[in-house]
Formats: sequence, structure tokens, C-alpha cells
Amino acid sequence: MKKSKFSEEQLVKILREADRNPIGDVAKTHGIRDQTIYAWRKWFGGLEAADVKRKRQLEQQNLKVKKLVAERDLEIEVMRAVAAKRMVGAYVRREQVACVQRYGVSLRRTCALLSVAQSTIGYESVLAKRELAEQFARFGYRRIQVFLEWRGMAMSADSAHRIWRRAGLQVPRCECEDRPPTDSAALPCR
Repeated sequence: MKKSKFSEEQLVKILREADRNPIGDVAKTHGIRDQTIYAWRKWFGGLEAADVKRKRQLEQQNLKVKKLVAERDLEIEVMRAVAAKRMVGAYVRREQVACVQRYGVSLRRTCALLSVAQSTIGYESVLAKRELAEQFARFGYRRIQVFLEWRGMAMSADSAHRIWRRAGLQVPRCECEDRPPTDSAALPCR
């Protein structure tokens, strides 16, 4: 129920007054609508001020308990879905965290449930990037970056270049036979 501008004592007093006098007059004197008094009667019919306070406290406690039970049920459902796989390696852990997050669980809560460090979730393997570079040796860092984006590992061109250089990779020079020598002395005279 929405928070009222009246305290519990005032509420009960207005209801008792409405029992004795016509509802329209009571509503007008307190600046509320007739329907409000009927709604209050429905909620707080024969209660006293202390009973109204206790009822509100019980409603708040009930909401907290419902929330706790819902969270526990969600955790049980998530753990059943994830328990089928064994967690052997960071890649599998990342997959399981993504699976749990599809249920609407936050990253922090997911990591606590699965006993996984949050740092492993954000880590991107450099090995996969290097494997691509070795597989496509003729491509430079820019094209490898595009391949990584297609695979879902987005990164900036600067990051791709930094990893490329750190790994000591470079596109092999083209050794074309058509290219004339650059030294003019080596050219045959005609």
C-alpha cells in the first residue's frame, strides 16, 4: 500500500469517525475522497492504531521473506542447470557464468555462486589471438583484429597492434621476382 500522509493513529481516528458520521462529510473535513475511506476500511476495518502498525511491519517482513525465497529458488535452479558440466578451465567457467547471467543474476552474485574469481571472467586469452595470427600468417594485425571481432573478441586496433608486436609477429615480406632491383648500378646497360 502507498505511504499515506496520515499516521496510523490518524487513520484509525478517521475510520472511527466515519463509523459515526456520514462518509462524505468525514472525507470532506480531512481532504480525502470517499473511496479512500472505503479502501482504508477494507484494509484496516476493526483494527486499532497498534494493530495497524503491527500489520505494516508484518507486510514488510513478508516482502523480505518472499524475496529471500525467490532468490534461493533461483539459485537452486541455476545450480541445477550448471551442475551438469564440470568446470575445468577458464573458458568453461566463462561459459557457465554467461549461462547463469541469462537467468538475470548479476555478475557478482554469479561469481559467488560458482566460486569463480571475477578477474577470470574479464580475461581474454592472448593464445587464441596468436593462434589466429599463426593460422593466417599473411594477414596483418588489422585483418586479424577483424577476425577477432567476428569471433566475439572485440578489441581496438591499438591493442591488436600492441599484442602483435609483443609476440614478435610481422607479415613476411613479399619476394616477388617481377620487382626490378633498386640499385641503378646493377641495371644492365643497353
